[in-house]
Amino acid sequence: MTSRRICCCGAATWSRVIGWIQIIGCAFVLVDLIFVLASLTTYTVQEEHQIATLSPKSDLVELEEANNVESGLILSYIVVIVMILVYVAGIAFGALLLKGSYQRIPQYLRFWIIYAAAATVIALIAVVMNGVGGSSVSIAGMVISALFTILLNGFCIWVVQIHLREIEHGASMGYSTQA
Repeated sequence: MTSRRICCCGAATWSRVIGWIQIIGCAFVLVDLIFVLASLTTYTVQEEHQIATLSPKSDLVELEEANNVESGLILSYIVVIVMILVYVAGIAFGALLLKGSYQRIPQYLRFWIIYAAAATVIALIAVVMNGVGGSSVSIAGMVISALFTILLNGFCIWVVQIHLREIEHGASMGYSTQA
């Protein structure tokens, strides 16, 4: 069975490259997020010390500001922890894509396609939310970012779908689905 050529490589090779890039990229971001979480913890300890050292005669405004900072820190913790979970899922789905590609397991590729489509929608929502209410420059940046997201993720989904069809076609032609 011949593999369809996309630019210079077959769909199987592209799928594996996509999986490896996803795993490596998510791992780098995950390391960065762990440093962010550590710096938030350091910042929280410093803020709690400052709140504890406020004198009873301190201005009430300072206490309100301290409470606002605390609320902001809690929200920051939640956002960073959710992002860590998202990137751990990205690593897991990248590994699933690789396993599905190397071992020719169509269901794993289907799971990755569903994940990638959902991740694309979520990324587009995040891009729009970041650009809402901004200047014309930030709106232009939002449009460019959205187009890039659609093109890149669309290409990846398209390539993996081609690889999925090749695996399914090979199975229906009596070829072994195991590598």
